[in-house]
Amino acid sequence: RTKREYTEEIRKTMAIEAINLELIEDNPHQARSTYHRKDIDDLAHSIKTHGLLQVPPGRRKDGRVELGFGHLRKRAFLKLAKKDPESWGKMPVDIRELSDEQMALFALEENLKRRDITPLETARAVDSYLNSLRRKNEVEVADYLNMTKGNVSNMRRVLRLPEKVPEKIDQGR
Repeated sequence: RTKREYTEEIRKTMAIEAINLELIEDNPHQARSTYHRKDIDDLAHSIKTHGLLQVPPGRRKDGRVELGFGHLRKRAFLKLAKKDPESWGKMPVDIRELSDEQMALFALEENLKRRDITPLETARAVDSYLNSLRRKNEVEVADYLNMTKGNVSNMRRVLRLPEKVPEKIDQGR
């Protein structure tokens, strides 16, 4: 396909809808577990001042909407909705037909682009991606991420350590 054909195909599948916040769920492949209050506050202020600059993609699933990415945006909307539910109780989401593979890829891409990602969050993102896509292997993912296969294998190996070890790594101890 040409870039133009691809862009046109994407444009046809876009359907931006205002979704009630209580119906929006995180991507099931999202490895991120910590959202810093300051980041949420800063983004909430930006959204209130300038509006939502990028509408996150999502898919319908079991009567709810799963975000492809945009989890921090959802939390900023939740913060704004506490003070003004009438204005901020819904968030725009670009509803698309997204496969599990696309959802896993969104989570992987979003997490690896963060500057504050921890090594364990990176490992969890890679592991989740590989577990959801049984036809992909560590070599292919390593190549995609510009890493060595050994790096990918070692990241995943850390996740199999006793639970207290990864907790200490996450805490910087």
